[in-house]
Amino acid sequence: MSRILALDFGDKRIGAAISDESQSIALPLCCIDASNINESISRIKEICQRKNIKTIVLGLPLTLKGEKGIQVLKAEKFAQTLKKTIKASVIFEDERLTTKEAEKILRQKNKRKKEDVDIISAILILRQYLEKR
Repeated sequence: MSRILALDFGDKRIGAAISDESQSIALPLCCIDASNINESISRIKEICQRKNIKTIVLGLPLTLKGEKGIQVLKAEKFAQTLKKTIKASVIFEDERLTTKEAEKILRQKNKRKKEDVDIISAILILRQYLEKR
């Protein structure tokens, strides 16, 4: 069975998490610099090839009311670029409040790195997706 990659897309960083081969556990992977979108896509493509990724779950940053804001439009544009470049299906997963939950988890562990917030957010997005299936 192939693994699933989850991405927490942001303007500065993209948090990444990956499933195990049975697609039941969400594991931390890395944080990707988002300042150069072409380099970000290349890194994600490399991960997909190396880890046998057939599905990418991309966090959809809806507003608390469930509406599309500017970040959703950016995430949708990023998804279109992924679809054109990588041979994997791209699925959106509502990511409302994952950043707040990730920050809470890190506060409990006395950690404050922003990269950790993005990776944990990706884990939460993936976990939510896996639990729904």
